[in-house]
Amino acid sequence: RYRSSINDKIVELKDLVVGTEAKLNKSAILRKAIEYIRYLQQSNQKLKQENLSLRMAVQKSKSLKDLVASCSSGGAKAETPMEVVKAEVMEMPT
Repeated sequence: RYRSSINDKIVELKDLVVGTEAKLNKSAILRKAIEYIRYLQQSNQKLKQENLSLRMAVQKSKSLKDLVASCSSGGAKAETPMEVVKAEVMEMPT
């Protein structure tokens, strides 16, 4: 009963990772599952990094919009000329 349950789960894992038609032994199934989990972890890490970069770009964009609004509403200070705003726009990643 216990062995049957383990074997059923290994077959289920094989079906998920490599497909129902594949003929692999238990060791190969586990190896493929490990490879796939590592791939998912790396993809997840890349997506987290991209998400962080995008959040930072949005925050920088909001700060820049606030600065431009401040300058155009007459609230510009002598130390924040439009050249500074233009320079920040040029530095923004595309």
